[in-house]
Amino acid sequence: QEEKTKIQKKPEFIFVMLGGNDFCSDFTPDEIVKTYKDQTAAIHQDSPDAKIIIAPAPPIDQLAAIDFTYGPTLTQVTGEELTCRKFREKLCKRIYDDPAAVKERITAINTGIQAAASSLTAAGAKVVFVDSMLSWQIKPEELAVDCFHPSALGQQTIGNFVKAALAKPL
Repeated sequence: QEEKTKIQKKPEFIFVMLGGNDFCSDFTPDEIVKTYKDQTAAIHQDSPDAKIIIAPAPPIDQLAAIDFTYGPTLTQVTGEELTCRKFREKLCKRIYDDPAAVKERITAINTGIQAAASSLTAAGAKVVFVDSMLSWQIKPEELAVDCFHPSALGQQTIGNFVKAALAKPL
């Protein structure tokens, strides 16, 4: 007897957020956006009744300006003074490219994400766009110890942006 491997229950909400790792990849903004549009269209096709919550990429262009040195406790463990820049150069050197190029890249990616959201809406999807992400002013305490990913407070900020977007009528 053949088992069904497909999940029969369709979700009520689907959250889609492109993150910093995508920004750091070797893909061009056009390649990132094409993949994003294709994948979100497939999500809508699979779950046409779900509300698709789309959050743009976080403001990666702000990270280069947020830098600090970790305290002596960490220095004792690692044997070297660590800064956000040292962590980020291992995670995403692209952050330290020419600031205009960094801003242009994140803007192109987010413009594409907004276009994908509009296409989904035009195709009949129930889309909730988390527009407040576009005006997020990242605080140092909203970053995890790697100075790149969101901390618990950063995750809470993102969650608050999503809650605010969900509170608006479609």
